[in-house]
Amino acid sequence: MRGRAGTLSHPHARRVLSDRFEEFLDGNRNQVVISTHSVEFLRTTDADVNVVLVQRIPRCPTSARNISLKQFERLLRDNNQNELFFADKVIVCEGFDDTLLRYAAHELFPGKLDEGNVSIVSVSGKDNICELVQLVLKLGIECYLLADFDFLLRDKLSARNKYGAKAHDSLASLPSEFFGQIPSVTDGKKVLAYVNQVRSYLKKLDEKAFYTAKQAGDFSEPNLLKMLEELRRGGIGILNGELEGAVLDSSLLSEQGKLDLLSLQEIKTRITDGQSLSYFFDVSQLKDFLSAALGINEETQDLLAVLQSLRKKI
Repeated sequence: MRGRAGTLSHPHARRVLSDRFEEFLDGNRNQVVISTHSVEFLRTTDADVNVVLVQRIPRCPTSARNISLKQFERLLRDNNQNELFFADKVIVCEGFDDTLLRYAAHELFPGKLDEGNVSIVSVSGKDNICELVQLVLKLGIECYLLADFDFLLRDKLSARNKYGAKAHDSLASLPSEFFGQIPSVTDGKKVLAYVNQVRSYLKKLDEKAFYTAKQAGDFSEPNLLKMLEELRRGGIGILNGELEGAVLDSSLLSEQGKLDLLSLQEIKTRITDGQSLSYFFDVSQLKDFLSAALGINEETQDLLAVLQSLRKKI
C-alpha cells in the first residue's frame, strides 16, 4: 500500500491505520502488503509479520532481504527499536545508555549520527542484547554494541550458584558474524576466540569476581583497562564499569547510585540550559567508541592485530 504524503504523515493516523490492518488480517485469513518508511507499521502482533528490506548501496546492486519478525515479537511490540529498519548502522545498548550516547555524539561529533544514518536503540536489560543484534545482522545492517563491563563476564554454568549469580548472556554469546562485520576486524572468529580466552583467564584469576564484578578494577589485572580501550577503539563498546561510573556529579544519581528517569530529566534540563555533557559526565570512553562506530577514527588499525599484541600481557 502506498499513500500520499499528506495522508500518512500524521503519527497518530499511521498508528490507527496499523491497528486497522491488524484487525483486517483476521488470524492470517487476509494479507496486507505495505511499502513504508514509517516505524508505526513495523510492530509485531499475534499474526506472522514479514519484512522485505530493500537496500540500495552505492556501487552495488540493490538487495532485498525477507525477514520474519515472529522470532523478535517480544522486542518489537512498540516503536522504541523499530527505527533500526531504516538505518545504515545500528548501535545497540542497554538501559539509559542510548540517551547519553546521543548527547555525547551531538557534542563530540555534531551531525554525524544523521549524516551516517545511524540509529541508537536500547533494550531492556543486557539479556536482550544478543537477540536484537541477531535481528540487525539478519537485516544486513552494520551493528555496534555499547554495554557495561559485566557484559564481558558471566555465563550460565552451575559455578555461578556459589555466588548467587543469575545466568546471563555475555559478549561471548554473540556470533562471530557480529565481530566479523565490524570494519576494524579482519577475522571475526579469531576476535571471538580472543574474547573467550580473556574470559577464561579472568574466571581463573578470580572466579567470584567473574560472576559478581561490576568494574574492571575488581580484577588484579593491570592490562585489562588497555584491552577494553582497544576494543572500544575498534567498535566493540565494553565500558570500564557501569555507565554511572562516568558521572562526575553524584547529585544526578538516585539514592541507589543509579541513573533513572529523574536523572535523565535533569541532564536534559542542564543541556537545554547550555551546559555541555562533558561538564558533568566523563565522555572519554564514549568518544573512543563513537569515533569507531561513526567511522571517523583518525587511524584505523586492525583490531585483531592490536589484541594479539596484548595477548602476552593478559
